[in-house]
Amino acid sequence: MIVDVIGWFDAGSDLVTRSPLRVLDTRDASPVSDGGDLWLCMAGVGGVPEGVRAVALNLTATSTSGVGGYVTVFPCGPRPVTSSLNFSTVPTVANAVITPVSADGMVCFHVVGEAHLIADVSGWMR
Repeated sequence: MIVDVIGWFDAGSDLVTRSPLRVLDTRDASPVSDGGDLWLCMAGVGGVPEGVRAVALNLTATSTSGVGGYVTVFPCGPRPVTSSLNFSTVPTVANAVITPVSADGMVCFHVVGEAHLIADVSGWMR
């Protein structure tokens, strides 16, 4: 096991944590295809209150197309040019993601390649 620490939150921060709760699972539908966007309302879902600034997710890409690709998670609106999770020929890969939430409570997932997406919310910031 390898663990990389990328940051932390002070005891007085506005991070609210919870036991992970599944908020997205596309395995019962078609995978998100190349260039596709998936919109997910986070406000009021999985215990996330209205008006949060960001959510903490564990994002998994599974049943990938086998040629590689990536997922960008972002507040719905202009898409950044960075990736939140990269996948290759490995069929399942996961990553922790903290992403801002748009003013209307939405988070978008953009997929390059093809994959089923699974997301569990584990916290939010007010």
